[in-house]
Amino acid sequence: MFSNPRAKVTSTLGLIVVDDEQEDAVDLVLFDRKKLERYLARKKAPTDAEFQKEAMAIMVGLIRLEESWRCRGAYEVKSSAARKGYGPMLYDAAMEVARKRKRPGVIPDRSEVSPAASRLWHFAQTKRSDVKADRTGLFCPEHGDTGRPELDAVYSLKKPFPGYAKLIKQGQESFAKAQKKFGVPKSDTLILMDMLRGIFWNCYYHGKCPAGVKRQPAAGAPNPRR
Repeated sequence: MFSNPRAKVTSTLGLIVVDDEQEDAVDLVLFDRKKLERYLARKKAPTDAEFQKEAMAIMVGLIRLEESWRCRGAYEVKSSAARKGYGPMLYDAAMEVARKRKRPGVIPDRSEVSPAASRLWHFAQTKRSDVKADRTGLFCPEHGDTGRPELDAVYSLKKPFPGYAKLIKQGQESFAKAQKKFGVPKSDTLILMDMLRGIFWNCYYHGKCPAGVKRQPAAGAPNPRR
């Protein structure tokens, strides 16, 4: 794991993995289970302002991966955003998804990488004994090089991410509880999560935050674009 004591896998966190077949992409969504349940227990519909604030409370982070056929089907990190301290956890989860799906690994975005993301990749390449970093110039020459070693690599976990199974299990339990306790079917919960992550994304990535919500750059994940 990345050395960040605030990024522990706790019982309050859930993770869902959503495939976007039209875009050949995979979305990982990390959320606060208790706050999602509190929202579902509301007796009356929230106002638009309330809904936006609820979204920011429920969402913890998200990351989008897209298949890169120029690099043997590795997953390219196209975008990510997370509360401070949770970016590293999302990147570990992304590498675990790649491992489970027998992909070569995860590669940095080829179009734009923030300084924070560069530091994360550099740390993974130089400080983590549990991460393998293959040079893209050797592994997939057609992918091209940027001239920056931390970005010209395919990253993969040497061993399974130990917290991944717990995060997935807790995410599944939250969806099951939403249906059993609150009568919200899985399809509707997925629609809700899509709306929530859209609000979260606009805040962290584009700076369009709900009134009274202060945007914080993700620690260990790309900073929001301005």
